[in-house]
Amino acid sequence: MWMFKPKTKRDGKLTQSLVQSPRRQSQKARRHHRAESESGIALLIALTAITVLSMVVVDFSRQSSLHLNEGTYIRDEVRANILADTALDMTRACLDRKAWGSLGAFQSMVNLEQLCNMMLGIFIRGNIDLPVGGLSVPLDGVDGIKLHQGEVDEVEIKPEASFIGLVGLACPPPNLALIEEQQKQVQARQTRQAQPGFNPLNCPQRVATVRKLRSLFCDPSIAHVFETEQPDGQRYTRADVIGNLIDWVDPDDNRVSIDQYTWTIQEGAGEGEDSYYRDGDERYRSKDSMFDSIEELRLVKGVNDELYFFLKDRVSVHASDKINMNTASAEVFAALLQAHTQRFQMTESYACGEESQTADMGRDLFMRYARMIIDARTVLQFNKMMSGNFLGQVFKTPQSFLSVAQDPMRMIMSSGVGQMVDPLMILMTRYQMTDLQYQFIQNDVQWPQLIQSLGIKDKLFRLTVNGKLGEMTRKITAVLKQDGDVVRTLYYREE
Repeated sequence: MWMFKPKTKRDGKLTQSLVQSPRRQSQKARRHHRAESESGIALLIALTAITVLSMVVVDFSRQSSLHLNEGTYIRDEVRANILADTALDMTRACLDRKAWGSLGAFQSMVNLEQLCNMMLGIFIRGNIDLPVGGLSVPLDGVDGIKLHQGEVDEVEIKPEASFIGLVGLACPPPNLALIEEQQKQVQARQTRQAQPGFNPLNCPQRVATVRKLRSLFCDPSIAHVFETEQPDGQRYTRADVIGNLIDWVDPDDNRVSIDQYTWTIQEGAGEGEDSYYRDGDERYRSKDSMFDSIEELRLVKGVNDELYFFLKDRVSVHASDKINMNTASAEVFAALLQAHTQRFQMTESYACGEESQTADMGRDLFMRYARMIIDARTVLQFNKMMSGNFLGQVFKTPQSFLSVAQDPMRMIMSSGVGQMVDPLMILMTRYQMTDLQYQFIQNDVQWPQLIQSLGIKDKLFRLTVNGKLGEMTRKITAVLKQDGDVVRTLYYREE
């Protein structure tokens, strides 16, 4: 039989402790969980702070690097500008008659293109560029102007008369030194004094310039420009573009038209020049005056970007219709020969820009003959240099050029090459030309008319300089004019 035993005090404590134990455990668990939560939040805050600080440090480092690079770029840009400007200042000094002092009279007797290019080579790069053979000889002990190892990738001075001059599109070409009223008086007097057959629309200067431009436009590489619509929705023929160039410079408001077969210039029918330029989205007037810069070609209808970049290194808006026979390139000579060969003009009129084997062979033939003229000019220049005339003009008169151009092989053979080799062999192997082809050009070129397109004295020069330092490059293009004792800047552009 079980007996009830009252709880002792000890038993009560045990029972009470057993009863209270789960509650204590729950409180401990809650306190432990709260501590873990607080430590997790602290860790998250610490990680966030570290992330923000890292972003601030990275951004500060990036900004500092950018500012440092900007400072370097600005420094290099300034130095590149100084390099290019130095070449410009030195060219102006070379062309300035006053800077020559007592030797000023000697300036007109030398080839300024060669002299100034040699001077720029000596002082800019520390090299002497020989006018014959394309040799560049470094000068020991002469470093030239090197601003912290800056480089001049390109420095060249070339007469504007080496390009096809668009001033010849004016009929007659205006005297640019006269004011507008004086120009009108001079043109009126020339018209009255001209022969009865004088045609003010087809004066010799304009006709010759139009022919040279047409030869350029017949280049197959730009044939598609005249076969597709331009951004304004219009399609322009070669005759349209040349006619628009004439309208841009002539003083009246009457548009001209050019016959695509005879290439004669006549008064056009329909709207005037100003109305023609007001029809598009961008409305402006025809200038009715000479071009001020080569970029102005972009304003002429029909001259899109591709045609502009094709023309910019082949034409000059400052030069007249006279081509410098001492400095012109083979491409310019070839265009000149084509423009004064009647038989080729007829062929080109019918096959301009198209795939024509006859026209292509003709252009290639004229180019080879033009290279022959360049080689003969080099031989004559070398002969003069060996006789002590180091920087003199190769041709002093158009007649002296004509005597070489009509038979360039004779001058080439005088260099001693033909003493061991037959001239016909040189003609066929070096120039890929037969004797009959050589005689064809000799007999078909209208030499008396061609001589009217030749000039000898240079007053306009185009300077091109590329200054480079580090990552910065600065290109300067300037057109300088010798105007008496003053050298004027007609055009200046930085790129």
